[in-house]
Amino acid sequence: MDLSADMMALVLALVSGILMAVQGSLNTALSKVIGLLETTFVVHLIGTIILVVLLFVFRMGKGNIAALSQAPWYTYLGGAIGVFIIYLVAASIPKVGVANATTAIIVGQVLTAMAID
Repeated sequence: MDLSADMMALVLALVSGILMAVQGSLNTALSKVIGLLETTFVVHLIGTIILVVLLFVFRMGKGNIAALSQAPWYTYLGGAIGVFIIYLVAASIPKVGVANATTAIIVGQVLTAMAID
C-alpha cells in the first residue's frame, strides 16, 4: 500500500466534496434567475464545452474514445444520472439549506456505496 498515493486520493475526494457543495450553491443561485431545468441544461452545456476543449484542442485525454461502442449500454447511464444529480441538488438546497442538503447527499452516497461494495 502506497500511503502517499492513498493520501492524495483522499485529498482529491475531499476537494471533490468541497466543489460539490460550492457547485450546489452556485447552481441554486442560477436556478433562481433562469429556472431549475434551464440551470441543469446550462451546467451540462458549459461542462461539455470545457471537455471538448480539453479533449480535442489540448488533447488531454489519455483514454481511447474510439472504444466507446465497446462499453456496455448501462455504463452510459452515468450521463443521465448526472442530469438528475444537478437538478435534485439545486432543488433541495433552497428548501433545506446547503448543510442539510449536503448531509443528506453524503448519507445517500455512503449507504449506496455500502450496498455496492
